[in-house]
Amino acid sequence: MELKELHRVVKVRVLPSYRLGLTFDDGTYKEVDLRPSLEERPLGIFEPLLDPTFFARAELDTVLGTVVWPNGADFCPDVLFAYPESIVLERLELQAEGRAEVVAPRE
Repeated sequence: MELKELHRVVKVRVLPSYRLGLTFDDGTYKEVDLRPSLEERPLGIFEPLLDPTFFARAELDTVLGTVVWPNGADFCPDVLFAYPESIVLERLELQAEGRAEVVAPRE
């Protein structure tokens, strides 16, 4: 059984319209639109995230390596990394250090 690479979120920024700007431990930056996921599952622990004020309370949990909310809601960092709506941008600091390749945005 092959173990795939696991990802961790190291920085989170709340953006308008249920989006998050996420930096991962490999230097990848993605803007993830969570609206589709929230509209599919508006029940349970994710329901409070539909309130933009509550959504904006997202923060980084350094132990879990992902974004969390005060009610305990979180998303698996590997799911966030693989999100199809993401925009991938290069991280110039890591490229300058030779630790990251240039990644073109997905079309």
